[in-house]
Amino acid sequence: MILEQNDNFERTTKKAKNRFRLIIPLALIMAFMVIMLFYTANLLEKVAVSNTSEIGNYRVSNIGSQLERYIDSAKSVLWVSSNSIYQMVLHSENSDVLLDYIRQETENEIENFDENYIGLYGYIGGIYYDGIAWAPPEGYDPTNRVWYTKAIEADGDVVVISPYTDAQTGNMVVTICRMLPDSKDVVCLDLKVNGIQDMVDNLHIKGRGYGCIIDDNGCIVAHTDNSLSGTSLNDSEEDRAFFDKIKEVDSGSFKFTLDGEDNTVFVAKILGNWHSVIAISDTELYRDIWRKMAVTVLICSFIFVMIAASYYYAYLNEKKYAKKMQQMKLAEQTKDYEKKLLEVEKEAANDANKAKSVFLANMSHEIRTPMNSIIGMDEMILRECEDEEIIKYALDIKSAGKTLLSIINNILDLSKIESGKMEMNYADYEISSVINDVISMTEKRAEEKGLKYSMNISPYIPSVLKGDEMRVRQIMLNLINNAIKYTHKGSVTTDVMYDFKSNRLKITVEDTGVGIRKEDIGKLFEAFQRLDENKNKTIEGTGLGLRITQQLVEMMGGNISVESEYGVGSKFSVEIDQEIIDHTSIGDVKIDKKPKTEKKEESQPMLEAPNAKVLAVDDNKMNLKVLRALLKKTKMQVTLVESGRQCIDSLIADSFDVVLLDIMMPEMTGVEALHIIRDNHIADDTPIIALTADAVDNAKENYLKEGFSDYLSKPIIYKDLEEVLKKHLKASLIAQ
Repeated sequence: MILEQNDNFERTTKKAKNRFRLIIPLALIMAFMVIMLFYTANLLEKVAVSNTSEIGNYRVSNIGSQLERYIDSAKSVLWVSSNSIYQMVLHSENSDVLLDYIRQETENEIENFDENYIGLYGYIGGIYYDGIAWAPPEGYDPTNRVWYTKAIEADGDVVVISPYTDAQTGNMVVTICRMLPDSKDVVCLDLKVNGIQDMVDNLHIKGRGYGCIIDDNGCIVAHTDNSLSGTSLNDSEEDRAFFDKIKEVDSGSFKFTLDGEDNTVFVAKILGNWHSVIAISDTELYRDIWRKMAVTVLICSFIFVMIAASYYYAYLNEKKYAKKMQQMKLAEQTKDYEKKLLEVEKEAANDANKAKSVFLANMSHEIRTPMNSIIGMDEMILRECEDEEIIKYALDIKSAGKTLLSIINNILDLSKIESGKMEMNYADYEISSVINDVISMTEKRAEEKGLKYSMNISPYIPSVLKGDEMRVRQIMLNLINNAIKYTHKGSVTTDVMYDFKSNRLKITVEDTGVGIRKEDIGKLFEAFQRLDENKNKTIEGTGLGLRITQQLVEMMGGNISVESEYGVGSKFSVEIDQEIIDHTSIGDVKIDKKPKTEKKEESQPMLEAPNAKVLAVDDNKMNLKVLRALLKKTKMQVTLVESGRQCIDSLIADSFDVVLLDIMMPEMTGVEALHIIRDNHIADDTPIIALTADAVDNAKENYLKEGFSDYLSKPIIYKDLEEVLKKHLKASLIAQ
């Protein structure tokens, strides 16, 4: 009975531990995504409000300037015509001559200036003259008309009369009038509001909101809603309050509630006391933000569901496998059982490796695709934003993105190594260049923690060695960064030398950090292990660095060892085979200590090729938007299409200097499109670059074998994109 209770207790405890192991990572991932969503929403809001304010103020001022030029032009026409009439009156020309001149001048104005010019008319010497031969009705008294009284009050200055409905044509018109010198004679010029209405049609912000021109009496001269032109803002209390606020602000922006909805209003004073106005509701202002946030939420939710499903699938498989093993152990006690067990284990290992490879490939693609948009859009903020606070936020996003990519790359490296698909790229390289890079990437970090940083380099190391330069650099960086990470005070010392007897490069990294317990040294090179978890829980990392380092060292025919005393420090020693190419000693290595700080200017493009034509192909519209934005300042002529079929059609219709072709597309993949293009000789001499989020299993080599000219991994880093374009564009297309 007691044994049965103990068994039940152990099973319950084991289930609880399994659930805990499943839930905690998912909860952490979910928390990270929620934080990123809130941060992104806040940043998008700030950028949207700033852009809207800039565009709104520019639009109302620009339309105001256009209207002033339009009215000033009409004033000039009236001034010239009225002066001519005044000279004719001084020379006592008869009424027929005056009428002929006014009619002729009306025809000239309509023909030569603007179809919205209706014509000249006036009251001269007690006679009414009209350029379009309009006969006034019986009892018509010009001296009682607004145009006459306003002109007399202005005493010779040109006056603009508020819009009204013309009695003859039924059109909304604006009258410009002037009293002739030393008389009671008045000459006028009518303009249709249509010309002003055409300007007002551009009073909006990216197609949102509405605009209008308002005169000093509250009359709407023109409105983006034509039906409101000619109405007054004095007809209701809300409209009067709105008009009073416009006059109070004069030029600038303010918040106002219209029809129960909050609006942002931009105002510019024009023509003395008129105003150009744009009003945009908060719903329209934040519509793009909500849409982008909805897309981001969907992407994050999709990634989280995939991760959760993968975790749960692995959890079920583990339970299923454990149960199967238990049944087999109970049923088989012979050699046949051992043979079957080995076969099952081998099959399970193969299935697990296959599932892991598929999962990592999918995760690489699914994570790198939204990361491409995040890093690309962040790059645009760094290039184009002038707000220091927003730049700081954008640099934080950039740093977080680099950290996330580093984690992904570590996982992919480990997967390649364990599946036997990691290959060494042996080539000649200068060891001094590797050492310089390592120092510039680690010294500043050590100094920021207040550590003494020492790099002792033997002057007798051969200057040129043969090996995998990138992996040698990775080994040194992993060891030194690990030492800095776990050292809180004291020093980090690195020794580099070459053993001519064994033809091995020797690297030793010693620190005064937290040290390692003797019983834990055996776990040090296991994947995903973090020793002394309680003490080191605040230290960042995935626990993959030393495992990857050990595997890389062994692949180079070397070995790695560690000596450590808990609480005192650790010493890691690495030896790797490196063939000597040039026996000349490096001597005293000159260390390049230029600061490597993040600056906005680092994102600025150095390439300009205004005559180059680029075809970018991607089924993801956000990725196309990122590519266009990244290439904006290169001044290249960029054409964007969304499928392999559209790519082929574009190459048939036109020639391009380079093609950026995405691999993972529905209906027709990038590889299939490439084969059609090459097999049918559609663009034999055009370089075609593969764009892909697939970074697993020697992706670059595979795509080059398929026939691509080059390869770019997502997320696309502008520096890499620029280097590829410089490599494949004709020199004559690149501005010097």
